[in-house]
Amino acid sequence: MNNSDTIKMLHRRLVAVEKRVVRMITPGVVAQVQAEPYAVKANLAPHGEPEQLTDWLPVSQHRTASDMRTFMPVGVGTHGLLIAANGEMNAGFFVAGFCGATTPPAVDIEKRTHVAKIEMDGVYMTINKNENTIDITAVKGVTITGPLRVNGKITAADDVEILDGVTLKTHKHPQNNGNDFGGGAITGVAQ
Repeated sequence: MNNSDTIKMLHRRLVAVEKRVVRMITPGVVAQVQAEPYAVKANLAPHGEPEQLTDWLPVSQHRTASDMRTFMPVGVGTHGLLIAANGEMNAGFFVAGFCGATTPPAVDIEKRTHVAKIEMDGVYMTINKNENTIDITAVKGVTITGPLRVNGKITAADDVEILDGVTLKTHKHPQNNGNDFGGGAITGVAQ
């Protein structure tokens, strides 16, 4: 091998190494989500054509504290980074969930509040550590399976339906034999 061939070979290797280094950390956008096993395909050319999709990649999940684990599935359009230790894009993993203009943070960063906020498909849950509150909004309702224990006052913004149209404000007490106190009366709002 002469000097010219050696220089050409070294140049080709250097170009290959440069390409791998460039691909070690690559911005992208989630293009597809797979539930089982949980993985994503990322588009690494979200603003250009043609689309450059990865293979199915594992997605990092954040663990916020030793006593709290969260699983927050990402959706199509979520921005993130492909981390590929050796530059092999299909052998890396995707770190998703960066805040930006289209995906603002859950809280006002300036207030420095300790708030966990989950929003997806009509379900909103906010855990505010500073105020010791949990707020849940579910467009289709909340189902609790198992015993429910409440230590404290229950406040309802509206009447509460117990079962099949029977509410706390309008339910009737049946007349029982031997019980002449209010049988059959409609219960109204407490005075």
